[in-house]
Amino acid sequence: MRIAIDAQGRLVGINTGAENEIKFDEDGNYQQLSLGYSLGVPIQDFLGLVQKGNMKLKPQWLQTETTPTPEITDADIANIREQLLTSTLPSVDAGVAAWMNYGNQLWRYGKYAEAVNAFEKVIELDPNFDKTYYAMGLAYSYQKEWEQAATALKQATEINPSPYYYWRYLGYSYIFLENYAEALIAYNTAISKNPEDFVLYIEQGDVLGELKDYQGAINFYNQAINLNSDHPWIYNNQR
Repeated sequence: MRIAIDAQGRLVGINTGAENEIKFDEDGNYQQLSLGYSLGVPIQDFLGLVQKGNMKLKPQWLQTETTPTPEITDADIANIREQLLTSTLPSVDAGVAAWMNYGNQLWRYGKYAEAVNAFEKVIELDPNFDKTYYAMGLAYSYQKEWEQAATALKQATEINPSPYYYWRYLGYSYIFLENYAEALIAYNTAISKNPEDFVLYIEQGDVLGELKDYQGAINFYNQAINLNSDHPWIYNNQR
């Protein structure tokens, strides 16, 4: 587990998980790949759970501070990046896992074009590894290169149609391309694979809104509310 601290060393967030994958080679050996997004819980949310009694902790056990954190400068940010966000170029004989992890590090550091180059190296080594196209699609989307993102994500779904998040981000790319018909298909597929993710219903509602199917959009927002009535996105988009 990783934690996030502010400039004064106070806990402000907890990293609870990340998209990981285990890849086996022909000899049965495996390596762990770090992919895509990671999930962080803001400390305020954690404290809210403690107050509600949903944790095996008592509020009086915790020392909390509410004084604001001093703003950090651009120089501070650059120094943090230099110390923490380091990546090492894989060796010439490195395999898929090394290049995937390297590309994902570059993506996290905001070096999207370099990340794409690393993922292209993975494709040279294994052109049928679907996770590569997913990761590449994310890197392209952060560069707002939506056509390339959609192409990469579509390739991921063709190799392996099972992961719902391939379809979600494919649909997201189609929204920016204003290809709403394909976006509907992608989101419908994502929902069929993971019907408990309320965000999918919000984004599908947004697509239907763009198509001026307002009643259809409201229906999807209502389904999102049934799954998670506390999230502000739903009500903002439903207006």
